[in-house]
Amino acid sequence: MKMVCVGMIIGVKGIKGLVRVKSYMADPLDIASYGPVLTQDGAQQFQFKVVEAAGDRLVLSSPQIPDRTYAETLKGTSLFLDASLLPDLPEEEFYHKDLMGLCVKDDTHKALGKVSGVFNFGAGDFIEITLIEGGVATLPFTQTSVIEVRVDEGYLMINVEDLLFSTSHSQKPKKGEVH
Repeated sequence: MKMVCVGMIIGVKGIKGLVRVKSYMADPLDIASYGPVLTQDGAQQFQFKVVEAAGDRLVLSSPQIPDRTYAETLKGTSLFLDASLLPDLPEEEFYHKDLMGLCVKDDTHKALGKVSGVFNFGAGDFIEITLIEGGVATLPFTQTSVIEVRVDEGYLMINVEDLLFSTSHSQKPKKGEVH
């Protein structure tokens, strides 16, 4: 079973076992919509009900979390769903899990590195690329910066000019150049 991380328990609320959760779902409330949510090792599962919502921060109840003492032990726990339970996405949309590990190529098909992270800090998605020649670069995940995504073929093609940051150099690489 392929698992996808859908959130994390970040705190507790009250004495009745309510947990504060940061949801990673496109619609944060969906974290309680696809059936049981599991811990990474699959040892624990929770049926959640949304009690409060403020953006991607939720307060959830679960019959499997009886009190505050137990809820406290779950702080920092990542929450997972079986990926097969998630709906198919429209063309040109991708789950973060599908991008992880893809080979990153420039527009001449030269391999530059691998996708090592996908992040969203509120201004859209960014991909982190671990470069073959060392270092890490970041790129906005936009149609201009990511020219083509071929999940089935194991790669994505980027516009090298749009690389935002490289830990190995203070300047971004020139087109066709990787540092």
